[in-house]
Amino acid sequence: MCICINCKYVNNCSMYFFIEKQHKEVSFKTKQTMFIPHFSIIYINIISISSHQLDWDLVECISFVEHPGKWLQE
Repeated sequence: MCICINCKYVNNCSMYFFIEKQHKEVSFKTKQTMFIPHFSIIYINIISISSHQLDWDLVECISFVEHPGKWLQE
């Protein structure tokens, strides 16, 4: 599970927007000042080899600051 959803920086994090792009999700949020996290670790899980479905999850990040539900706020 991606830890981004409970991070203080989710709304302006460059790593989160990268993961969104990999999931082919388009974000219409304004990216005024991008936060660049340090020492992030992403797991890429293969869901189906035949159709090449990948699931991208950020599992560790030194810059993570817990703020449950931050991704719900605009």
